[in-house]
Amino acid sequence: MASWRIDSCVRGFHVYQDIWTPVLHEELDCERERGNIEDLYAVAVKKNGHVVGHIPRKISAICSTFIRRGGCIICTVTGSRRYSRDLVQGGLEIPCITTFITDSEIEVNKSNEDYIDADTVQTEVDDSGNENTVWIEYDAIRLVLDDRSTILSGGYLNDKHIYFGQNLLRRRFPEINGLKSRLEITKPSYKFEMSDSLIIQVIHCKDNHWITASNVGCQESKITVYDSLYKAIDQRTYEMLSRLFSIKTFTIKQPQKQTNGYDCGLFALAFATTLAYEKK
Repeated sequence: MASWRIDSCVRGFHVYQDIWTPVLHEELDCERERGNIEDLYAVAVKKNGHVVGHIPRKISAICSTFIRRGGCIICTVTGSRRYSRDLVQGGLEIPCITTFITDSEIEVNKSNEDYIDADTVQTEVDDSGNENTVWIEYDAIRLVLDDRSTILSGGYLNDKHIYFGQNLLRRRFPEINGLKSRLEITKPSYKFEMSDSLIIQVIHCKDNHWITASNVGCQESKITVYDSLYKAIDQRTYEMLSRLFSIKTFTIKQPQKQTNGYDCGLFALAFATTLAYEKK
């Protein structure tokens, strides 16, 4: 039997502090958390079968693969709670020693980006005989490995990528209206009810461009358009916005500008995410 240790921490203590009081030197089990949409490789830290935190995301892919290949991981508490200073969103964590234990040699690539969890991957064969390996699936939307390559390489985000991102936002913020697919909002009869309290929508325009429209932070019956490239909207975009929101005047904002010709989708989703978190 072989083992090795690293200094680490149990993340998310602020979420679980009501059910767990850490004790110095106590040992906690680790288990892969299948179905976690925030982290495909999430590893839960458990006490008596109950989740009390998670392995840090920066090493979760390594840990998940290690467990899947037969290894065991134990977290031993080494100190009291502290702030997670390297996370933008903050939070609390418990310092620990993470011990990896195995009966055999397990090769683990230390780059998180190289991992696809074999247990969650499915394959499909289309009519032409080409194999499309599913990378991730959520709410009947499938992204394949080609989509993964596009996203990781910073390529142009298409309809499927944008809708997938909006679906994740809709799950996280069910009180927000909008976040519909491009197919749905391009129907001539479709429009939003301005009486709805909060609306955020990523919109395709100018043949190959993405913008975000929202009433978050606006006065009643007002809409702001967030555009990372242009300072004005064309006639077709204006007509679409007028139909969707039943108003004739829009405010155009450019909080941050893209530096190339293909990052508009990324910026549009970033604008939508920021608005969702900053809603009032």
